[in-house]
Amino acid sequence: MNDLWSTWGFVVILVALATPLIVVARRRYLHYSQTVLSEDVLDEMADYLIGSLRGYCGGPDRPMTLPPALWLSFGWTHAEILRVIEYAVAHGWLTVPNFTVITDGVIWNSLPRTAALTPDSYERWSPREPEEPRSITFNGLTHLGDGDLVNNGKITFEWTVIERDVSKLALSLHRESLRHEGELAQHLEEAAETLSRAVEEQNLQDPWVRRTVRWVADLANGTTANLISAGLVAAATALLGKL
Repeated sequence: MNDLWSTWGFVVILVALATPLIVVARRRYLHYSQTVLSEDVLDEMADYLIGSLRGYCGGPDRPMTLPPALWLSFGWTHAEILRVIEYAVAHGWLTVPNFTVITDGVIWNSLPRTAALTPDSYERWSPREPEEPRSITFNGLTHLGDGDLVNNGKITFEWTVIERDVSKLALSLHRESLRHEGELAQHLEEAAETLSRAVEEQNLQDPWVRRTVRWVADLANGTTANLISAGLVAAATALLGKL
């Protein structure tokens, strides 16, 4: 009889301990299942994720260790990160060894510590050589439009190249803003919007474009110098010489 009561007591203790875990796991699963993102949003987030991981990757199918701060830098919720991982894996861009979305990600509330890019994503997100500038050169006396411009020398227009560089800088500023909080994040996002609007309106000669790029380049000399990506400042400095 004592053995029977001991057995039932052990079962009761197990049930008492397991119940809170089951409740928490159920709550996490409901939150995950209710997190629904459109394909366009998932595609954009996956592009940012794979692009960020490419900087840690030594080659295709080579697992890389992911610092915990990397996931925090995206500014996404836990469930959103899991959805993006799921999307990237389903498209054959990412592998996450020893990690399952439901068991590890949802129930145990963890994130991958290692990941690997596939050959397809490694190639797709690798840096490309810049395209040859498409320019228009006018030599000698040239009259463009009625009273618009009279050229007595040589003028070369490479605005398509500058437009591409401004667009890339705007995207980098937006991504950088997600890594920060408060006033700095707001200023970075405002700069990104200014440059994006100039590209959309094909108004790259607006003085605000140069002022914005100058502001980004000058971040290297301010109190936030250690917080800002060196690549972002370098891109702005290079673009400044073209405007």
